[in-house]
Amino acid sequence: MFYKLTTKSSFSIVSAISEVIHLTTALDVLSPVGTATYIDTTTLKLLRYYLYGAPFGMEDDDFIYPPDLLGSIDFEKEHIATYDPQLSLPNPGPNLVVRPLRRSDYDKGYMDLLLSALYVRDQGITQQEFEDRFDRMKASGGSYIITVIEDTSTKKIVGNAVLHVELKFLQPSVKRGRLEDIAVLERYRGQQLGKLLMDVTTILCKKVGCFRVSLHCKDKFVPLYQKFGFYIDEPENIMWLDKNYLQS
Repeated sequence: MFYKLTTKSSFSIVSAISEVIHLTTALDVLSPVGTATYIDTTTLKLLRYYLYGAPFGMEDDDFIYPPDLLGSIDFEKEHIATYDPQLSLPNPGPNLVVRPLRRSDYDKGYMDLLLSALYVRDQGITQQEFEDRFDRMKASGGSYIITVIEDTSTKKIVGNAVLHVELKFLQPSVKRGRLEDIAVLERYRGQQLGKLLMDVTTILCKKVGCFRVSLHCKDKFVPLYQKFGFYIDEPENIMWLDKNYLQS
């Protein structure tokens, strides 16, 4: 069986095969038919294993969003940030993979990452609660684009970024995005992983059709986010409903 590729995904897959799997010629596994290009499904599964840490035979249901959305990114052409030393979506660093959140990531320290990296004083949630919320988020139909970085040598999640997509009634297909929970485990900081997650997530904002995207951050992070095109809207006031009222 063969999987049909778009022009962009074909380029990304050829690049990824060349960089990650190190085949002699990436085109050896691609089959042009007329104006379309196809890749055999066995090779595609192998590629997804290398790119996303996904076991052979794993279906999209195991991910919070389809991994092929990441595969559609032509990172060489679409990246915003500069990296020194060089990083990319297919090559984020030794033993690291960038991929969508998986239902089994509770066992890989996902909650530990959120609680420690985001300085949340909370006990977290149980594995059952995590899986229930994962299923509800996935069932929302693309409202939660959660991207993580896994260290495959330790089988731990070390980075996280959330794009929350809201549908609007203003006009057909209008979506508003919010970036949240950009986090990197402390001992992995200084490796440009937060920058890479921001780069990938910002590209995804455009790919899923967001017409407006916002985020909240501390003052010290403003210069970082400005590099990705975010700006401070001075006239706007951010107001919060009193927590005491909500919790009473």
